[in-house]
Amino acid sequence: MGIDLNKFRPLPQSKCRDLLNLPHDVKLVLYVGRFNYFKGLPLLIEEMYKLKTENAELVCVGGVPGDPLYHMVKKKVKFCFGRVPHNIMPYFYNACDVLAYFGKMLDGEALPLLLWKPWHVISLLFQTHYYILE
Repeated sequence: MGIDLNKFRPLPQSKCRDLLNLPHDVKLVLYVGRFNYFKGLPLLIEEMYKLKTENAELVCVGGVPGDPLYHMVKKKVKFCFGRVPHNIMPYFYNACDVLAYFGKMLDGEALPLLLWKPWHVISLLFQTHYYILE
């Protein structure tokens, strides 16, 4: 298992935003995963709300109607896509400026993503602290 670098490769951000109907005039923070409490999503939404004056928007991808936070996220997050086909994900990764990652930094899942794109990463650990790495 791993990331296919033939599919997950750098693409023009502007083109990706056009394809996904995402705005060009704001910074976009990407969350990918189920819409659950243990993923730290409520904290991320709260922090993004505080940043509204900073010209940033949250993009959520991956939730399904059975997830505990699905309806709340659909209501509060302007750019909420739910589950999308895997072959569309490179467009989301390239369209966004910041990746919100939940888990141990630089583990087997996150490391390939960090290597192929120079991300700004928000890592929410234990749902109480976040760190911005550049």
